[in-house]
Amino acid sequence: MGKIKVNHVIDEELWKTFKKFVFSQSGKIHGSLSEAVSRALAAYMSSGSNSSPAHTCSHISDRKGGKKEKTERIYRELAAHVAPGEIRVRREAIEEAIARVVSNDPRMLRQYLQLLQTLGYIELDGFGVYKLPREIARLEADERLRAIQKAEAADGA
Repeated sequence: MGKIKVNHVIDEELWKTFKKFVFSQSGKIHGSLSEAVSRALAAYMSSGSNSSPAHTCSHISDRKGGKKEKTERIYRELAAHVAPGEIRVRREAIEEAIARVVSNDPRMLRQYLQLLQTLGYIELDGFGVYKLPREIARLEADERLRAIQKAEAADGA
């Protein structure tokens, strides 16, 4: 059976959530997204219900698990060099974090910069400036606060 390209308008948040889900399962977006959409549609039609089919894609294996872990490590590396509560980051800082974790090869820099955006770790805020979504920035600030409190408790003991 041949393949076709489809173009439909769906809820933006649903699509972002689906892409994050596919990446979390397969470790990549390219190549996995079409397969996941096909399987989700087939599962939806075979279920005969109006329920959400997103859970049916959980069988997609993590064939290239390295990208997912590397993307998370890049974000942690980036967050470690951002002041608590700060949500704006220059592209150069992101590229430095990518180079420290993966490589400074321009192709890898572009690929991981795009992955960070696709997964919602960063959002373009202006030319050469990105922002960390507030909930992620808040989470990192909370982790830093716990680390400071733990260090103070150790000093006081």
